[in-house]
Amino acid sequence: MKGSSASRVSASGDSKRSQGRASFEDQGELQLVDHLQQILVQYLERNPYASLSSIGRRSGVSEPTLRRIKAGQIKTAPTTSTVIKLLTYISGETSLKTITDLYRGPISDFLKENLPQIDQTAIEYDQELNEQLKDNTKYLIYKLAANSSGTHRAQVETLLGQAGLLVLDEMVENGLLTVENNKYKSHKKTYALDPNLFKEKFRFMSHFVSTGENSAGASNPSVHVNYSNSVNPAAYRKICKIQKNALAKIRGVMESPDAQGEIPLFCLVAIDEVSNK
Repeated sequence: MKGSSASRVSASGDSKRSQGRASFEDQGELQLVDHLQQILVQYLERNPYASLSSIGRRSGVSEPTLRRIKAGQIKTAPTTSTVIKLLTYISGETSLKTITDLYRGPISDFLKENLPQIDQTAIEYDQELNEQLKDNTKYLIYKLAANSSGTHRAQVETLLGQAGLLVLDEMVENGLLTVENNKYKSHKKTYALDPNLFKEKFRFMSHFVSTGENSAGASNPSVHVNYSNSVNPAAYRKICKIQKNALAKIRGVMESPDAQGEIPLFCLVAIDEVSNK
């Protein structure tokens, strides 16, 4: 069950900043926290019977996190996952593009910075779907089924064996997939995965990387790159910006009508600092 429809909320918040929040180095993060606090407080004012515990259960954001947002006592920047989960619940919207339109200012800037594909396609965030796709086998099958040509039993069996076929049938039975002319198709083509799941799914999908000959032939080799160096913050930001622009072009090619085919192409990208977090 979703929250009530959201009204447009201004970027400027008049809530008092706590000493803990003064530890932020980025003024943009301060404004983001203000914006989230304002939205949550206004939602609670419009819905006097709502509690932080009920919002937490339905949105997937922990009650302690909600309590800190409401009190303006967040000491670290909120994650993309927290922002998306909270706003999809409060607004009742699943379209991330609609959410950026509803909450112009720090929140829309934050989401566009962290999810640059928002402006290019109708991406939806579905909490129930995300719960299902925590399972790696379901995730890969759904990802294949979301491709323009869908997937088929032979492909699933080749990649995941008989166990994969059992999961495939379960997903059809549960309504996650439909079958059309022996092809399995997902019920959503563009969907946002919880950012908290990115590392696990990145690791899982890397098992299917093949450095041998591919379906495009030897004249069109796949790309396998691993760069590293010590850089300063300005270079870090510049590299990320270049990569985001490149990804926008790649997505444009992948979604163009004349690019459709049977090769299940996937693109794994991660630009980050080396960390054990």
